Amino acid sequence: MFFVTTLEEAVQLKEVDQSAKIVVLGSTPSNAWREVARLGVISVVNSLSDLERAKAAAIKFAVELELVLNIDTGLNRLGVTPKELARLAFKGAIDFPLLKWTFLMTHLARPEESSHDSNLKQLQQLTAIHKVVPSMPVSLVNSAGIFLPDGFHFDVARPGIGLFGSGKWWPERRAVTSMYGRALQVRDITSGDEVGYGGDFVASQNMAIAIIAGGYGDGLFRAAGVKRSLWWKGIECPVIGRVSMDVTTVDATAACHQGMREGDWLEFFGPTWSVDNLAEAMATLPNELLSRIGPRVCRVYLP
Repeated sequence: MFFVTTLEEAVQLKEVDQSAKIVVLGSTPSNAWREVARLGVISVVNSLSDLERAKAAAIKFAVELELVLNIDTGLNRLGVTPKELARLAFKGAIDFPLLKWTFLMTHLARPEESSHDSNLKQLQQLTAIHKVVPSMPVSLVNSAGIFLPDGFHFDVARPGIGLFGSGKWWPERRAVTSMYGRALQVRDITSGDEVGYGGDFVASQNMAIAIIAGGYGDGLFRAAGVKRSLWWKGIECPVIGRVSMDVTTVDATAACHQGMREGDWLEFFGPTWSVDNLAEAMATLPNELLSRIGPRVCRVYLP
């Protein structure tokens, strides 16, 4: 089972695997239900209006729709409230014959903080809610939530960032995601030379620099340029100057002394410098960093 945010993402995934069971987490607008029915994807009901649209579409297209019911238990984001659910169950709206409920879900607000009281409060609220619709399977935990006690696990887990080998709450994790850029040019500069827009970096001595394919147009934050390094065969190459749209410049002096040449690949993140390390240097989350990587970055999936 795969979880995506938009119907467009579900369409792309179906092109790869027609048999895939796909849950679309975002609310489905009225004009998209025909495509939902055609693809056979599972739509999440996040509100009473979502439910009304689903019922209307099921009647209009004379088709059974698979749905997930999202309940808000404290995150105060998307989701039907417990009071709304009680009214729906009382009115029989949940039992509409053309709606097939795959499971009930909610989102933990603090799953990374295993001892925080809010986790237990949300679990207790979800348990009470489940009594209203006891026939529905339940999904509660994301990647971090999987490491909470067994009572949180229920029937369906929704791992996300953990699939990328990321998450400081997971001590045994290992990097399974890497990003590399090719050295487009290696050159020598002399003391006093400026590098990049605005001349933010001024060489204090003669040095070798390398211009690496990959910039903020590929999702690498421009503002964090001076706070990180790239790596070549375990040798650190500090980023110098401003990150450009298409390229990043590094101090390649140490690497060149060990044989680095134009055309070599340097690691933005990976086994030497994890995506968690890079995200920390960028003052952000690995989730944001990975979701920002643009479409022109070639993806290679290894078995």
